[in-house]
Amino acid sequence: MTQPADDETTFRRYVAYHEAGHALFAMLYADVLRVRRATCVPKPGLYEGGCLLAHPTGDPRKWTRRQLIGFVRSLLAGCQAAWVESGVTRQAPEDLERAYQIAIRVHDDEDAAVLWLENERKAVEATFRQPEVWRVLEAIAEALLREGMLGGRKLRRIAEGSFESTRTGHNHGQTKSLASRTPR
Repeated sequence: MTQPADDETTFRRYVAYHEAGHALFAMLYADVLRVRRATCVPKPGLYEGGCLLAHPTGDPRKWTRRQLIGFVRSLLAGCQAAWVESGVTRQAPEDLERAYQIAIRVHDDEDAAVLWLENERKAVEATFRQPEVWRVLEAIAEALLREGMLGGRKLRRIAEGSFESTRTGHNHGQTKSLASRTPR
């Protein structure tokens, strides 16, 4: 049985924001992941919603704590972006399981790992609540909805262009690069 058109549109929008969240955080932590492409078009047998293809920079076994945090935040950013946009929570078990495994690696104690993940989720949500970051996320998600798939270069151009267009008076026209906006 097929879904009504409204349900398909709503799901595709959810997926676009989900993948845009992953892509944005992967670009914010450019020393962790190199984004190759993002899609919100399902591929039966591979993924039901969308996909972000990103490769680790360097050997993940040698990442610093900050790099591990960046990777975990990029995993959590998909669900958080879609939740902030739609108010609907759909779990992405693969993302959450990978984040949990890293948390266990960082903290030997399960309770500490779960608490750490919750704090990282809150940090991601707080980042998305910043208007200039949200505008970039929207630009990426809307481009995904229009085009279905975006390559890494195009994603970076959209993000850089969106950050440039959110200039505020206090920076006297100086625009920071995307990488300089890495959340702390």
